[in-house]
Amino acid sequence: MENVQPNEMLELSNQELDYIAGGATSDVLGTNANAEDFQFGFVEIPKEGGIKSVTFQVSVFSEQDLREFKEAGISSPEA
Repeated sequence: MENVQPNEMLELSNQELDYIAGGATSDVLGTNANAEDFQFGFVEIPKEGGIKSVTFQVSVFSEQDLREFKEAGISSPEA
């Protein structure tokens, strides 16, 4: 960026833009949890005798997690 004239258009790299703008940062944190439980059951006693018992169960669990941290050319103000 030497020999720059006032009002002259410049093309800067991302790194140069970060330094001029004072740096950059990005923080992302996400989480998600799902749970499902289904139960079904019955008991049958027929008149002919005996016992009939049925139990059915479905359990489902899902968990997602997303973390992101970016930092580029961050500089602290000089005293």
